[in-house]
Amino acid sequence: MYHVLDGLRVMDCWTPAPMKREQAMRFSPTLESAISENHPVRLCEDILGRCDWSEWEAERRSPKSDY
Repeated sequence: MYHVLDGLRVMDCWTPAPMKREQAMRFSPTLESAISENHPVRLCEDILGRCDWSEWEAERRSPKSDY
């Protein structure tokens, strides 16, 4: 999941979420329920969710990338 580039430890790809947003926790509400339907972060999620990140991810995974 990591490689070393110029002496720095670099992540190969996105870190997986420790759990799904809808996952209920024993004593806490879900993240989904903690954010209101009209909260501005939902607009950010919608916009960023429509972006094609494959080129950016491929560049970040490449050991030739400048970090």
